[in-house]
Amino acid sequence: MMLDITLQVARFNPDLDTETRLQDYFLQTEEQRMVLDALLEIRDFQDGSLAFRHSCRSGICGSCAMMINGQPKLACQTKLAELAEDSLIRLEPLAGFRVLRDLVVDIDPFLESLKAIVPWLVLRPNHNGRMSPEALAEIEAMGICILCGACEVGETQAGTGLASLAKTYRFAFDPRDALGPERIKLAVDLGLLKWPPYEGFAAGCPKGIEFEKGLIPALRALTIQQE
Repeated sequence: MMLDITLQVARFNPDLDTETRLQDYFLQTEEQRMVLDALLEIRDFQDGSLAFRHSCRSGICGSCAMMINGQPKLACQTKLAELAEDSLIRLEPLAGFRVLRDLVVDIDPFLESLKAIVPWLVLRPNHNGRMSPEALAEIEAMGICILCGACEVGETQAGTGLASLAKTYRFAFDPRDALGPERIKLAVDLGLLKWPPYEGFAAGCPKGIEFEKGLIPALRALTIQQE
């Protein structure tokens, strides 16, 4: 089945524009295609100046995160048919980030902020690098964070450090890691577990990580145990 859709895309050229404007693109496409497919078609056949990021097309790299009908989503994982009930789909850059051009935002400050929690494995001396299936299951839910920036969306949520907490959990419970529980103390010292700003966090994680119901309560419980 073919869909007639209108993509209303935010445009911004720092050399020409003082603010973001919206531009409509019309296309007919198959219903099983993704938002990213539509953007690629527009860039290749209608407007080569349209700027957006993409890489893996498999929901792994996180580079195509954007606001789709007002919600942070991955363009490569969002089906057109799920959005096009009124034939209009609005695409905007991630809210709360500085816009570089069109749908491309400056994600460097977000990535730089992660360095404070040492988001990499510090291998324990004399460890063989292996872990049991049980240990893997413990960290698997947080290990799927792809650092897309969707959890940073919005004026009140920008800079909350939720991605930092996901990485803290992922490595704190990794039996191979030399820092281990010390990572939780580091998160506390950095103020990442204060309440608020997490109360009422609404932006949906494209990978399904449950921050308020799972991650944050678990880390706070462990913080209390360490006191």
